[in-house]
Amino acid sequence: MTDERLGLPSASGIERVIACPGSVALTKDIPKPEPGSAAIEGTIIHSILEGQKVPDATPDQLWVADKLKEISDKVVKEFSMMIGSDVTLCQAEMRMVLEDKKKVVMTGKPDVIYSGTIGDDVIGLVVDYKTGQIIVPAKDNAQLAALAVMAASRYGFTEVYSAIIQLGGSNDLWHLTGQSIRLWKEKILTALQRSSQPLAPRTAGMHCLYCTGLSVCPEGQNMGLALAKQPSDYQIIDVADLPKLLEAASIAEKVADVIKKKAKDLLSSGVEVPGWKIAESDIRYIDDPADAMGRIADAFGHGVAMVCSDVSITKLEKILKEKQGINAKEVKGKTSAVLGECLKTRTIQKLVRAG
Repeated sequence: MTDERLGLPSASGIERVIACPGSVALTKDIPKPEPGSAAIEGTIIHSILEGQKVPDATPDQLWVADKLKEISDKVVKEFSMMIGSDVTLCQAEMRMVLEDKKKVVMTGKPDVIYSGTIGDDVIGLVVDYKTGQIIVPAKDNAQLAALAVMAASRYGFTEVYSAIIQLGGSNDLWHLTGQSIRLWKEKILTALQRSSQPLAPRTAGMHCLYCTGLSVCPEGQNMGLALAKQPSDYQIIDVADLPKLLEAASIAEKVADVIKKKAKDLLSSGVEVPGWKIAESDIRYIDDPADAMGRIADAFGHGVAMVCSDVSITKLEKILKEKQGINAKEVKGKTSAVLGECLKTRTIQKLVRAG
């Protein structure tokens, strides 16, 4: 299969290259992991947004694509009003390149690029769709900056506005002046030049979470393993150390998953891992819940059957979406109407990165 990225760093990974130049060489020959369910769903939604026919798209995916397009149209209209000009579509889903001394050093693929004019100046708008649950701000986003640099070079933009279109996001426009574009270009080219050096440095950080080289990277693993040296009593942890420790904790969790998977794969293939083995145990499960509930009710009464049953709102809504072909908003309305006061809401707290 042809690599449209030409084996080069891409805009989507430029933040990691800037933070850790040595990761480029480390990951060059590591196979890309199989895409997870979230990545597959994102690809389907992007295909819908491109105007492709996707027969297997679910009502939810069609709904998300429709909402993203609706938000995008509003952003384009805002851009047009800001510059006081009609807007023209330049490209959609086309890969661009960044050159350094006439040599291609990076590629990038924005979802859509538009242009407008202020006097003799041509102004660009770079749009990037995000389908993940983690909100990604546009301002100071290295991927958007890289795309803006390439778009400015390709279309002669004197200024570029960029936007990340995402459900639940701010969907704000980030303005890059001509000077900002030049500074970002210099920053990106410097990072790419550093990454090409034989002994390019590696630095651990949150970028490790998305790096395919984590399983063989001493720096990334050491950051996670350093947590073992921290006091077990959280009361004596210095508040000033928490941001760095939280980064280390996130990386440690991924390091642990990578290590366990490696060990299980080796043990399963017959390779000895001193001091460790795979323990197997049988667990009982029910493959026909409806039949099981009927048997329990017949043997012990309906009261016992109801007490041991577990009603899952998530499973109920998933079944309704699949069976009735309706989107998430409609199915939530139906379940709320049926369950009435039986359905309660509680607030849960989750630790996330600010900004």
